[in-house]
Amino acid sequence: MSVASTGERSLEARTLRKVIIRIVPFLMMLYFVNYLDRTNLGIAKTDISAHLQLSSTMFGAYRARMIALFMMASPIATAIGTPISAWLIAAGDGFLGLAGWQFMMISVGIPAIVLGMICWFYLTDRPSDARWLASDERQWLVDVLAEEERHICAHFDFPLRRALVSPRIWALSLAYFGIAYGLYALAFFLPSIITGFNKTFGIRLDIIQIGLITAIPYAFAAVAMYVWSRHADRTREHVWHVAIPMLVGGLAIPVALYLHSPVLVMIPVTVAAIGVFSAFPSFWSLPSRFLTGAAAAGGIALINSIGNLGGFAAPYATGALDQLTGSDKAGMWAVGVVMVMSAALVVVLRASPDPDRRARGTLGPNPPVNR
Repeated sequence: MSVASTGERSLEARTLRKVIIRIVPFLMMLYFVNYLDRTNLGIAKTDISAHLQLSSTMFGAYRARMIALFMMASPIATAIGTPISAWLIAAGDGFLGLAGWQFMMISVGIPAIVLGMICWFYLTDRPSDARWLASDERQWLVDVLAEEERHICAHFDFPLRRALVSPRIWALSLAYFGIAYGLYALAFFLPSIITGFNKTFGIRLDIIQIGLITAIPYAFAAVAMYVWSRHADRTREHVWHVAIPMLVGGLAIPVALYLHSPVLVMIPVTVAAIGVFSAFPSFWSLPSRFLTGAAAAGGIALINSIGNLGGFAAPYATGALDQLTGSDKAGMWAVGVVMVMSAALVVVLRASPDPDRRARGTLGPNPPVNR
């Protein structure tokens, strides 16, 4: 190995280490607090609904490894945040005349406000502005990202306008909708399902016990998410690393409805949580394989915006189906079906479009090289 090559590898390792240490933990903290709000609503559903007289329908009104590190904040937020939120509800009830859920909402809202102000001073807009990197490290990062953009542009002619009207982008949006649908359905209604153990199995649980049990699937999901994303990076395959966990998770959800022990119920629920969260990092590696620059910003924003409608649809539809049928089975069946359909759509799309078809103006799937 040449001296230049050795020096470049050392520069690469040094630069990436600094970027990861500075950026990823802070983004995880932001996402932790961001996701904590959704966790809070799940654990506080019963108290909020009783306090505000809300029906189930009314209550129902983010490459792979680095993405996984960032998005691990989501299951961690639930695993840690749910018991904390439950404790805040119990401890804060009556404080300054507040209901427990009101005290909890205020308590966890304060970190979001503080972190929002810190962002202005801590984060930089682009690598060239990263004064916390040495000049050679900063230039290496700028050059690497520019070369990656040139490589993508040389293979794919995908301007912003085309990205926004591309059937592939819209199909990816629908696939992400299915992932988000499963995620939010679990986040909002898992505590309610566990609360229902009293009626179903004759087990009475207080709110702190419900919070601790709710944390179990997400603790397993956080570990599985990182392990699965490492495997995706090693094999350089991402399509099946999205489809398989979504399929398994979607099939597991209805199974939980027909088991006759709280321990047995928690097994498929945990599998479902692992499936949903394991699909996230590999999914977000797909659009970046053929989008860059303004097209990447616009295309990914569109996928995120359309997909996150699942955050509205899942709680609303699940709550509406529960209310309509008088049972939680219909809503959970819908979650399973949507997740399975999302897995199938990702397989149909395969990976990035075939660069050899650019001249013919089509965007068919790649030959099956990622297996």
